[in-house]
Amino acid sequence: MELVVVCALILLVTSLLFITVDPYEAKKKARDNIRLMDISDIERVVNEYKIDHNVFPGERNVLYISNDPDWLPIPSITAYISHLPIDPINKNGYVYSYIQDGDSYEVTSKLEYFTNFMDSDKGNDLNMFESGTNLSLIKGN
Repeated sequence: MELVVVCALILLVTSLLFITVDPYEAKKKARDNIRLMDISDIERVVNEYKIDHNVFPGERNVLYISNDPDWLPIPSITAYISHLPIDPINKNGYVYSYIQDGDSYEVTSKLEYFTNFMDSDKGNDLNMFESGTNLSLIKGN
């Protein structure tokens, strides 16, 4: 009888833990935390490059997307960062994007867990988290 009670308690605790700590949601949250740190790193690299060269990296009005390993056009990028960030999924719309127009830049990422950040970033695309000095360079929905 006591063994049945112990087993029932273990099953109950395990069920409660699984309900409160959804592993699928935890993975989405972890990927979004990586994305937010990566966006911050990308912005830092872009701004440091601008300080060093008096221009933003890349050609004006060209959209760069992280589906290429060397997607951010910065020669000698290791002077700014050890490796170029790419989205944890890096497909199906979950990519990093960068564009500059000579005077300003924008970096974007689609979020899975912190979707309220996409609504409140003051950008023009409610489906993307936007950061930079001009949040309307990348045409949104």
